[in-house]
Formats: sequence, C-alpha cells, structure tokens
Amino acid sequence: MSFNNLKDEDLIQNVNDKGCSDSFSELASRHSGICYDVFSKYSKAMSILEYDKGDIDSDKDIVLLKSINSFRSGKGSKFPTWLFNQMKFFCLNYITKANKMPKQKENEINQSQESFLNELQTEERAERALSKLKKMDDPRVFKVFKLRYFNSKPSGKKWKNIAKNIGVSNQTALNIHKRGLTFLRKNLTDIK
Repeated sequence: MSFNNLKDEDLIQNVNDKGCSDSFSELASRHSGICYDVFSKYSKAMSILEYDKGDIDSDKDIVLLKSINSFRSGKGSKFPTWLFNQMKFFCLNYITKANKMPKQKENEINQSQESFLNELQTEERAERALSKLKKMDDPRVFKVFKLRYFNSKPSGKKWKNIAKNIGVSNQTALNIHKRGLTFLRKNLTDIK
C-alpha cells in the first residue's frame, strides 16, 4: 500500500486508530526536517546544558508521536505547524528544566526525568513494551532501554555510561537503541 498519496490527517488517523507503523514512518519521512530545523536553532544552548546530540533522533520520534496523538485537525492548524510548535516547546522545556536543575533537590530531579516509555503515557504500556524488548534476540536492547529510561541516576542515562555498562562503543549503544525503537514502532498496535 502506498502512503505517498495520503494526506497527513489520514496518516495521523491510521497511527491513532490502528497503530500503523507505516503511516508513522511516512509522517516521519515527510516532517523530520521540521524537527531538525527547530533543533538546530536551539542546539547550541542545549549543548551547553549537556544535551547529547545523539539523543535527537529518538527525541524527535517521541515529539512526533506526541504531536500525532495530540493533533486535532478541526482546530485550524496544519500538522507541520503543530509539529513545529511541539518541537520548539520540547527544546525550550529542556533548556528551562536544565537551567533549574542545580536548584532542585535530588528527589525532584528523579521525578522530573521523562522516559520514552512514559511518553507512551501509561505504566501498563511501558511494561508491555519492555516485555516485548525482552523477547528480542539481542538481550542488550532490553538492557539499553532499562538503563536509559529506568535509571534513577541522571548520569547513568548518558550514552557514554550506557555504552560502558554494556561493554560497547557509544555508537553501538545508539544503534542498539535505534533497533529497539524500530522494533517498538513495528509492534505499536500490540503496545496500545
């Protein structure tokens, strides 16, 4: 089935109603450039605040998924505009939170950490997603996700620390993570 001829609204409906990973991929293909353009405007400030540029691909997908779930076509906005604003708010929120970090207590830091699985919006979905990842042939995928999203130490969530923990290079850790994201996208209907 070709998704090239479908409107954004139709693809969004496919993702929301059917969990269609092909529709998600088509939307990502069409609009990822918007996310990267917005990120480039804020990347210098975010880098100063220790944002790992290697995270942009997974964070972009999270913002895209949240934008798909929250977009309402009847509100008078087009999806690219909505996505642009969501990505801008993601960057600004990161900068704001990172600037406040030294003032927060350790408990508040732990509570403010957001994860990909929390972005899926429920603990039940997170458990299903993790159990799916645990069944993958490569056990490192599950371990990468556990370290990245369920680690209580903020420093433990950094790619260099994850890579060191599982005994691979930073790039290999990122590739393993990407493989897990791809797997979860293909199995989106089972996680809903």
